[in-house]
Amino acid sequence: MGGSGDYFDVADQVIMLDAYHPHDVTERARALAHDRSDAEFALPRARVVDPGSVDDDTAKGRSRIKRRDMDVLVYGESDVDVRAVEQFVDPGQITGAGLALRTLVRGRHLDGHRTVAEALDSLEEALAKEGVTLLGADFGGDYALPRRHEIVAVLNRLRTLRVARQR
Repeated sequence: MGGSGDYFDVADQVIMLDAYHPHDVTERARALAHDRSDAEFALPRARVVDPGSVDDDTAKGRSRIKRRDMDVLVYGESDVDVRAVEQFVDPGQITGAGLALRTLVRGRHLDGHRTVAEALDSLEEALAKEGVTLLGADFGGDYALPRRHEIVAVLNRLRTLRVARQR
């Protein structure tokens, strides 16, 4: 069995090998199984992001959002490695995800009070009202509207990201 404790609650007897010496640990295993079955596994708590940690340096006049192939999103002074985000199938999605991050901060969707999910909901509402040009009205290149999953994938890979608190 190895180290699996999945069968402790139904096992008739549990033998542990310690340095090739067998030990009967049935009672200890039953106690562990009982404790584990009563425990509730908590869901992950929602994150509230510090919007300053997602800034693309627009205040300093250095707003840079571009991509390098399908590997890297250049977001301000940060290089975000997106090679493992398999959902990116078009280069414009990577640029669009960077523009979405910028819009989350500039549009105050990511305001230090909303959770990431609430901020994305707010962004989606604004996109539904104003259209995809909301992301790149001042952007001179091609981009495609990313889904919220790709936006969060980029956000999670942003090295400057700071979580202000969890709810």
